[in-house]
Amino acid sequence: MSSMIPLSSPEGLADSLGLNLSEGFRLAHSAVEVTASGDFYVLSVFWPDERHRDMRGLLTRYGGDARPLAAAVFGPAGTPGSRFPELPGSLCVLPDGTVALSGGMNRTYLVDRDLTRLMGAWPGTTGTGLFGLQDMDWEKHYATAFAAAVQATPSDRLMCVLAEYGARNLGRYSTNLVGLADGPLTPGSRPDITLLASLDPEPSHQDDSHGIPYTVHNGAAGGFGNRPAPGLPELTRRRWPELDWSTHPRFGSPIVVADDRFLVPVFDRHDRRWSPFVFALLDSAGTLVGRLEGLDFNERSPYIGKKYTVVADPVRSRVFHQSSHGLHVWDTDGQPLTTLPTSEKPYKPLRRLGLWGCSPTGDLLLRHQEHNLLVRIPVPRDPAELGPAVESVLPTLTRERNHLKKTHTPIGWTWTNDLEPTRF
Repeated sequence: MSSMIPLSSPEGLADSLGLNLSEGFRLAHSAVEVTASGDFYVLSVFWPDERHRDMRGLLTRYGGDARPLAAAVFGPAGTPGSRFPELPGSLCVLPDGTVALSGGMNRTYLVDRDLTRLMGAWPGTTGTGLFGLQDMDWEKHYATAFAAAVQATPSDRLMCVLAEYGARNLGRYSTNLVGLADGPLTPGSRPDITLLASLDPEPSHQDDSHGIPYTVHNGAAGGFGNRPAPGLPELTRRRWPELDWSTHPRFGSPIVVADDRFLVPVFDRHDRRWSPFVFALLDSAGTLVGRLEGLDFNERSPYIGKKYTVVADPVRSRVFHQSSHGLHVWDTDGQPLTTLPTSEKPYKPLRRLGLWGCSPTGDLLLRHQEHNLLVRIPVPRDPAELGPAVESVLPTLTRERNHLKKTHTPIGWTWTNDLEPTRF
């Protein structure tokens, strides 16, 4: 199995759009998801120049052998006639194989597994003005929206992240609620979402029409006045007084750790050394049961280098985070298992890679954003064997990258394939 995979775009795509791969073209990868069969999907965005104008989305399916199998292009976002008011940034393969793309204002799109058609959408609506929030018909929006991010649990329930307008006392949409769906998501059926946690339980602009009608808390509609409270910043501060939050802390990207365990990061408004943060662990009832222990507000802080990603392997009960200090591993109770410090020579190459995901078979997925490469590292069950496993892969990466470059001849580290993408 190859340990390094080029993340490519269709060769004819640039020509059809009049883009020059060697001048100004940019491709950035936002999400990856590996299926039980070993196939994996990568969600990317690309734009033709430095101004990020006419941004488009690209969804690519790869086989277990890393060969590109299918691609779909959508956007540009927000243009007249576009089905996508904004580009999704979250990717989830649903239990039936449907690919769910979500983002922003709880807009969710459902694509078939072969990326041939848009099966349906829960896209909400838009208003007027710069961000589409003026003259917004909130009732109509929530009638046809779903979630800002979705992730499946091992038992095929969906953990859902919801954004709300006015949370954190901000005049915009931001992530504010985390919950579990009470059924499957399909093009024609949207489940209710039982709330587990809130960031801000009492957001501003509390007009009743702004409440998300398909949320549930304590057996009743999860509107204003009935949602998890106190919010997670206050709960964590009470338990760990050193978390001296400034005003308006924010959620990171929540993840599934196990069927009954979820990790919700909370970050301070100020992204700087010594600012507080917590990777909080919740159970399926929304109870705060712990946090990832062993980190600090200095060298192991995620603010250094802006390393916020946490990934989990529910099958093997492992949680991973990569800080500037090194690669850290915990069990699902938040207890440290091992750390691979990047100050040590065998692990220094990790500094050029970013943690990205984990496959159902236990492969750790990292990416080299500048070179558009994905790196797979098999993770042994015994944490003590992780160091040797990583050491066996890292020294081969430069040689493998150079071999790929000679074989595929990318243009400025932009790799291409011969797929004919579906246009949405």
